[in-house]
Amino acid sequence: LFIFLFILISKIFIHYSKNKIKKLIPEELMNILKKIKESENKGIMINQRKMRELLGITKPTLKKRIGALLEFNYIFFEERGNHRYFRLTKLGNSVIC
Repeated sequence: LFIFLFILISKIFIHYSKNKIKKLIPEELMNILKKIKESENKGIMINQRKMRELLGITKPTLKKRIGALLEFNYIFFEERGNHRYFRLTKLGNSVIC
């Protein structure tokens, strides 16, 4: 019985924590995370130029938003040759709605 209650309470806490984190992430940053997730699901790697085109934002705006996502460890860059592509971390993957 104790183990069952512990598991139940743990699942409730995890669910509550994820919902709280999702509410703390601004919609603008969540949109970037979603676009990265969509591209990863399609097997496509997405770079800054493509992200700007998809979101319709300027380079400085994207740079600020990417800086915030990097700082909180939601994304990282994968370098291939001279190109840098966005990738989600486990944390970034877990907070997407």
